[in-house]
Amino acid sequence: MRLKNKNKWNELYDVEHPPLVGFKDGEMQKVYDSSSFGVASNYSKLKRLLLHRPSEELNVVKENPVFWLWDGVPNLEEARKEWDAYVDLLKKNGVEIEILEEAYPRCAKQYFCRDQATMTPWGVIISRMALTQRWGEEQLFAKKMWELQIPVLMMVTGDGIFEGGNYIPLDKDTVVIGRGIRCNDSGISQVEYLLELMDIDSIIIDIPSYLEHYGGYVHADVCLNPIDKDLALVYPEGLPYWFLNELRDRGFDMIEVEREEVLKMGTNVLPLDARKVVLAEENPIVKKRLEDIGVKVIETRLNELRKGGGGPRCLVMELLRV
Repeated sequence: MRLKNKNKWNELYDVEHPPLVGFKDGEMQKVYDSSSFGVASNYSKLKRLLLHRPSEELNVVKENPVFWLWDGVPNLEEARKEWDAYVDLLKKNGVEIEILEEAYPRCAKQYFCRDQATMTPWGVIISRMALTQRWGEEQLFAKKMWELQIPVLMMVTGDGIFEGGNYIPLDKDTVVIGRGIRCNDSGISQVEYLLELMDIDSIIIDIPSYLEHYGGYVHADVCLNPIDKDLALVYPEGLPYWFLNELRDRGFDMIEVEREEVLKMGTNVLPLDARKVVLAEENPIVKKRLEDIGVKVIETRLNELRKGGGGPRCLVMELLRV
């Protein structure tokens, strides 16, 4: 129906609308317990995580490891042992663990909990996954957020693609977002709009990806990982030259990770605190480089879990850093 008299319509519905509520005016804190969630940094003290224990959904990989994007068929029993040991390590370091029990059928990579949702300082962004093999996982994560009474601020929709491995807080005021095969302009623009409301700047970097054949890097956190306010792990071949200069201009020292160890998730550490990280085993070069400058390194075995293409950071969704 067309409105013949828009002015008349406006007069009829000329009501006083409530003011737009911002993130920093204290209103959200009245509804949600903000002491239980929020991440503004990649390297402040880690307090709370969400993980999913690998279950029978991994068995689908036996049908065709290439289609499911696995480096071989996983041994479910060994994968669970590695996961259990990793969770024990996190608990011993004071991290509270929340578990997502439910598994979406045939989603063999659901245990990589970094991708389906991203925590901001004020609540969660639910992803829109790039791969059809992973569609549905994000529904379980949205449901879990409501169960944990954590606000879902937005869900990436439409033609937007966005995954959490491409979201890296550089500091409390700046986030790096990787654009590539798993994160497109539409998804980025949706997330940027939300970040602007929080007064958070974004730096968009292009990461090497692939066309028809596997190659490149699907997430930025395989190439970049800040572990303190002035220290970052980097894989220079996977990052733009101008961005490496930007890091240098911001006062970052950079530890280079060799390609052979990038493929073993040597860059994909999980910072437990500033200069204290969990590193996948079999990365001796980066381990030595970190320890030589005083970084505390705790190793964990991920030989089976790593076949799915992720490391310590990929395995967790961060709920709270302080």
